[in-house]
Amino acid sequence: MRANMKLIVLLGMLLFAAAPSFAAAKPSPAPPSRPQGMIYLRDWTEKNGFTLRFDTKSLNISLTNRWAEVSLLADSRKAAINGITVWLSFPIRVYNGRLLIHQTDLRTLIEPILYPKRLPGDRKVRIVAIDPGHGGKDPGYQLNSHQEKKYTLLLAHQVQDLLEEAGLKTLLTRRSDTYVERAERADLAHEAKADIFVSLHYNTATDTSARGVETYAVTPFGAEATNGGEIALRPHPGNKFDAQSILLAYEVQRAITRGLDTPDRGVRRAGFEVLRKAPMPSVLIENGFMSNNGESRKIFDEDNRKEVARAIVDGILAYKRIMERTTVKE
Repeated sequence: MRANMKLIVLLGMLLFAAAPSFAAAKPSPAPPSRPQGMIYLRDWTEKNGFTLRFDTKSLNISLTNRWAEVSLLADSRKAAINGITVWLSFPIRVYNGRLLIHQTDLRTLIEPILYPKRLPGDRKVRIVAIDPGHGGKDPGYQLNSHQEKKYTLLLAHQVQDLLEEAGLKTLLTRRSDTYVERAERADLAHEAKADIFVSLHYNTATDTSARGVETYAVTPFGAEATNGGEIALRPHPGNKFDAQSILLAYEVQRAITRGLDTPDRGVRRAGFEVLRKAPMPSVLIENGFMSNNGESRKIFDEDNRKEVARAIVDGILAYKRIMERTTVKE
């Protein structure tokens, strides 16, 4: 009996010693739920007649059909549509081995570019508001004696001349070296019943090797700007024209980067006040980097500015043709 009691005590001690290992064990975590607002990319490609290819090593994703190619990258916001760089509002995700894309990017980026809807009825693109950035007490970026406000105005006049030669009416938000509040610029365009709003700027960066062109449309509601910053927590007047603005930005970016020897930094999103408050399709173009020695020389050169102005106008006219003639996708 005494031997049996010793055995029972010994077993109890062994079980007690093992208890911590049982307590430390954790149940296997449940698989994460599909992120809100995202849909399976393959579902969209099958519905729209695209072939999807996914390289799991490089994470490159290719969507192709007879007339279009969309390039994506898993866990990234960078993409391309027919070779032109665009930036998604949300990164592509991999969930349980399947690719996910956010509905916002389909609705406000990919579908408006691939399947643009024409203007209703007999509406046309007739009046373009041209907004030379900065002015007056606001010089913009300054390089020695060169001020951004001077060159945005010179470029605006060249764009205006070419648009009027093409038969469009124009409005300049400023015609001279004067300061105009950003909110007032959108109001001036609205008062003139402008059909589109195009704001002209030049870029700058602490990295003086940075070069290339960026074209911005307003950040969609609920998304974050391409370059980071606050999430758009409420819709703005500009968001009513998300689809048209992104198409305009895409056509302008394509015309500039394909027509000129300049890097394609992409169609991007930002909450710039002139874009948020513009009650019409609107874009803001960063026409190269004044902080880059090579690009600044081009910016200061009148002949080169004429080439840039021609490319911008080509993009606007391409948008006009699409919006007035394309077939609506049912």
